[in-house]
Amino acid sequence: EFYTNRTVVHLMTEMLDALQGAWANPSSTHAPGQRARRLLVDARTRVASFLGCQGAELVFTSGATEANHHAVLGALAAGRGSDRQRWVLSAVEHPGLLALADRLQAEGTPVDRIPVDGQGRLDLAAAQALIGPDVALVSVMAANNETGVLMPVAEVAALAHARGARLH
Repeated sequence: EFYTNRTVVHLMTEMLDALQGAWANPSSTHAPGQRARRLLVDARTRVASFLGCQGAELVFTSGATEANHHAVLGALAAGRGSDRQRWVLSAVEHPGLLALADRLQAEGTPVDRIPVDGQGRLDLAAAQALIGPDVALVSVMAANNETGVLMPVAEVAALAHARGARLH
């Protein structure tokens, strides 16, 4: 029911209304800011209810790059001070993640990329060899945004979790 055409149109209408009428900073004390705050709190509550979590667990971002950076940097920060310092990601991740991997590697963070075969499929044997007890995070997209190739997320998740790493 969530993805019916009627629901999508309703959500798009709500979003358009918010963009046109609640453009103010939701941290402001003036009336437009407080309206924006009420809409943000309502949206957070509704999304949290749909996902089965608490609103405080949600972080809204401006897009994929910001969301990915937030997740990766948070997971790597959680591994600081432990033996879990390494980040493993697929070689065909979102360009924003690949750029972050290059930057972090240049700054000294251990980063490894899981290769793909000629069809763009993730090499599970390589993933198994790369995901060790020193890995803080494993990143793999569900489907490649350029080729549409589906990645073996369940298998990678099992490998990551068996070795105590987080999955992104």
